[in-house]
Amino acid sequence: MPCTFAVEGIVVLFNAYSYAKLGVRYPTAGGPVEFLIRGFGNSVLSGGLNILLWVGCVFALALYGRAFGGYAMTFMPKGSIPAWVGIFGIATVLFFVVNEFTGSKAVAAFEFLCTF
Repeated sequence: MPCTFAVEGIVVLFNAYSYAKLGVRYPTAGGPVEFLIRGFGNSVLSGGLNILLWVGCVFALALYGRAFGGYAMTFMPKGSIPAWVGIFGIATVLFFVVNEFTGSKAVAAFEFLCTF
């Protein structure tokens, strides 16, 4: 089990290093979408990969919301209805969506606070 975390950590380090190098090479607010366009051109392929990226983000956000809902259930009294998992999950997702609309500086401050 510890070996799995070590390998995952190495993969994440390579991923972060790649994003850092790409961000230095192509300084833009476009993020991964800009990297796709630079790599594959402004084509159907880059557009399709962009849609795939968005779908993956939606599924990841749904999983994160569900996980936070499960964690929040530990603070509920025993015998609480299971629907609270979904309610807490939706509230978590909405919180982060509203946070995203406040602007990049607020998002960066919130990320720093969460990391700290």
